[in-house]
Amino acid sequence: MMTLELGVTPVTDERRSKLRIAVPFHAKVKGTDLSGDEFAVETVLDNISAGGLYVRIVPRVAIGTKLSIDVALRTTPVATRDSPRFTVDGTVLRSEAKPGGACGLAVSFKEVRFE
Repeated sequence: MMTLELGVTPVTDERRSKLRIAVPFHAKVKGTDLSGDEFAVETVLDNISAGGLYVRIVPRVAIGTKLSIDVALRTTPVATRDSPRFTVDGTVLRSEAKPGGACGLAVSFKEVRFE
């Protein structure tokens, strides 16, 4: 029998050792795209776990790219300056083309800083 909590993504053949939480937290992703151009885009997370996160952004990004992601712990339409937040420095483990030119990214945490 499997017990699930609100916001936890159920996966039947899960290979990961940490549960993922599917909550659309606001995020600002900074890095370098496939063309070598720097970017900073606003988006929301698809899911997050203790060791990484999955997010979709419009610039295409290569596997191995280093990203900085500022996550606001709010799900309201607008994250404010006083929203609790943390910043993640991570590495792209998986990059998937999505419809409309978006890119789905699995990012592994290298460093997490709470503000």
